[in-house]
Amino acid sequence: MNDYSMAIVVGRLRSNPKLVYTNPGGIPFLKLRLAVNRQVKDTAKPEGTVTRSVVTVEVWRRLAELCAQFLKRGRCVLVVGSLKSTSAGLTVTADRVQFLGAKDTLPTSISPAIADAIARLAAERKWSTSLMIAQLLEEVLKSRGELK
Repeated sequence: MNDYSMAIVVGRLRSNPKLVYTNPGGIPFLKLRLAVNRQVKDTAKPEGTVTRSVVTVEVWRRLAELCAQFLKRGRCVLVVGSLKSTSAGLTVTADRVQFLGAKDTLPTSISPAIADAIARLAAERKWSTSLMIAQLLEEVLKSRGELK
């Protein structure tokens, strides 16, 4: 039996992506470093505490070229991919990258309820999820008044 791993990450780019090739005329490749904020309940603070993580995402081929062309530092993206263990730790190898909006149009953190909804929908529908997840995320953010 094959094991299965799937990762869904929503975060902001920490730097502009730089496209490289495996060798001259080779396969396009880039690494994205996403800053992921998560709001955690804290009894001492009514607004809670924000925890921050950095996730490394590997992007290959045509998807890497598109990311290099359209993404800039601070842009919010949703990545669907698989986990891979490297010497630097766990990374996500992207199967899909959804551009969610400009730097100033989305909130700085995503609520645990939205993250849970995304994970639940992804588990139900497998790999056809990135567009559906992005649409769900946009609807929730609009209903909360955080997206115009």
